[in-house]
Amino acid sequence: LFNQTAGELTGISAELVEGRHRSSLPEGLGVLLDEHQTTVAYERADREQLYLDKKISHIFMDGFGAATVIMFNDTTDLVRARLEMENHLLETAETKDLMEEQAATLAMTLAEVEEKTEIIENQHRKMMHELEMAGELQKSMLPEIYQSFNGVNLASKHYPSIGIGGDLYDVVDLGQGMTGIIIADVSGHGVAAALVASMFKMSFHTHAANVASPKILFHMLNELMNPLLAEDYITSFYLIVDREQSTLTYSNAGHPYPLYYRRETGKILELDTEGYFIGMFENGGYDEKSLVIAEGDMLLLFTDCIIEMTDSDGNEFGRERLKQLFCEAISSYQGQ
Repeated sequence: LFNQTAGELTGISAELVEGRHRSSLPEGLGVLLDEHQTTVAYERADREQLYLDKKISHIFMDGFGAATVIMFNDTTDLVRARLEMENHLLETAETKDLMEEQAATLAMTLAEVEEKTEIIENQHRKMMHELEMAGELQKSMLPEIYQSFNGVNLASKHYPSIGIGGDLYDVVDLGQGMTGIIIADVSGHGVAAALVASMFKMSFHTHAANVASPKILFHMLNELMNPLLAEDYITSFYLIVDREQSTLTYSNAGHPYPLYYRRETGKILELDTEGYFIGMFENGGYDEKSLVIAEGDMLLLFTDCIIEMTDSDGNEFGRERLKQLFCEAISSYQGQ
C-alpha cells in the first residue's frame, strides 16, 4: 500500500509503486525501505531535499499473513533549522576570529596613530611658535600710529584674523608738506601672503619718496610685482596729502574704496578710481583724482576683512554698517 500522504511526501504516485517488486521501484524509494536506516535524506522528484525519521514495524495479520509497516516523520524543517543554526554558529565563530584579528590590528593602528599624533602635535606647536614669531615680526612692520605728519593727524589699528597675513599700511613723509599714506591687502593668508606684503612694502618705500603721483607709483609697483606673483595679487589704495595746497590726490588698485567725511557738508564720500589689482596684469590701467580738503575733514581706510566679517547667523557686517559706525565715531569725536 502506498497512501496519499506517502505520495505527497515523495512526489511519486501510488500507481508507480503498488504491485511492483521492490527491485523495480522508482529510483530513491529503496532507501526509504532500507531497514538499517532510521534517518533518511531523500531527494524528491522535484529536487527538493527532505529529511525523514523512519520506523519499521513487522506485524502478523490473521488471514493475510506477515506484513511490514513503515512510518515516516517529516523532520525537514527541524533539520534545516539545525543546519542553519550550525552554519550560523560556524559563521559566528569565524566572525569572532575575524573581529579578534581586526581588534589586534586596530590596537596596533591606534598605537601608531597615537605616536604619529604626538609627532604632529609637536610639529604643530613648533609651527605655531614660528607663526607667532612671524606675527610679532609683522606687527613690528605695522606699528600702531598715533601722531601727526605735516599737520595730518593719523591713527591706526591692526587686528589680524589669524596670526599672520597679507594686510599692510604705511605712512611716509614726502617733504614739502606732503604725506603719502598707503593701505594694501595681499590675496590669500598665512606666511606666503606676509612675504608678498613685505616685498611690496619694501618696493613702496624704495620708490614712494621719489614719485609725487599715486598712479605713476602704482604703475611702477605693478611692473615690479607682476613677474613675482604667479597666482597672488595685491589690492591697494594710495593717497598723497598736500597741506600747502590743501589737496588730496589718490589712486585705487582694486581696493575697497575709503570713506571721506567732509566737515563742511557733513556728507561721506566714497573715493575710487579706475585700476586693476597690482600684479595681475602687465598694465593695471591706473588713474588718479584729486579733491580739496579742509580742516576737520576725516578719512577712513580699511581692508575688506572688516566689511566681510559675519555674525553667528552668517550676515556680513557690510559697508552700510561701517558708514554708520564711522558717523558715530565722528560725532563722538566732535562732541569731545
